[in-house]
This record gives sequence, structure tokens and C-alpha cells, in this order.
Amino acid sequence: MDLREVVERSLTMEFSAMLVYQDLAEKVIDADARNVLTHLSRSEESHVARLIEIFSAWSEEGRESLDLVDVIKIFRSRGQETLLRAFRERGLTEESPVGDILDFAREAERRAYEHYRALADGAEDEGVKALFLDLAEEEKNHEVSVIRLRDLFD
Repeated sequence: MDLREVVERSLTMEFSAMLVYQDLAEKVIDADARNVLTHLSRSEESHVARLIEIFSAWSEEGRESLDLVDVIKIFRSRGQETLLRAFRERGLTEESPVGDILDFAREAERRAYEHYRALADGAEDEGVKALFLDLAEEEKNHEVSVIRLRDLFD
């Protein structure tokens, strides 16, 4: 996977996760669950800023990969498209039961963790490696939060 693909996949993944949690937060009745989902959404959103920082500092190619017109709007839209496509592939819709969407979110958090671990393993710069490891750890923590939320709906 070339750097541009890494940039696109990473940003799209974060926006997709952010949108899932925003949507779920609007659907749940339980205030504690809503607070956790809102926190997860904001955390995913903060990853976008961190990724832009990482890729901007990585190399000239990384900066060029981010030189898109209104990068945030583009990747938010791409994140929404990716999310809806992933939902369709799993037989989900935005109106699916919260538990089913949380199961989807758990899988997505696991894939995000693996994605950032792989990027960390491939990073030559120790600072970049540390940032990807931090993101991987946060995604792992998100998975734990999703598992706990899912338990509330059983």
C-alpha cells in the first residue's frame, strides 16, 4: 500500500467510526451509553487531526497526499460512503438495532487497531512509530468501550 492509500484509508476509517458513534449517540435512550458514544465519536474526530499532523511531518509525499481541496470535507464524505457500503455488506442500515451496529463497531475498532499497529511496525522514524502506537492503543480502548456498551444491550 502506498502512502497516499495509507492516508486515504486512515482518514476514511476515522470518519466512518466517528459517524457510527454520532448516529448511535442520537439513537440510545440510556444517558450513560450516550455519553460513552459521544466520547468515542469525539475521540475518533481527534484522530483525524493527529493523522494530519503525522502525515504532514512524515515526508513530502505525506504532505502532498494531504494537499486536497478541503481535505476534511472530502474524507468525511468518503467516510460516510465507506460506512454505508460496509453496512450494506453486513446487511445493516442506519436503522438497524443498536446492538448490531455495536457489533459492527467492535469489528471496525479491531481493524483500526491492526491498521495502526502495522503502520507503527513499518515506520522508520521513532516519533511517527510512537504516534501510530498511541493511535493503536486508543483504538484498542475503544473496542473495550464498545464491548462494555454492547453488554448493556444484552
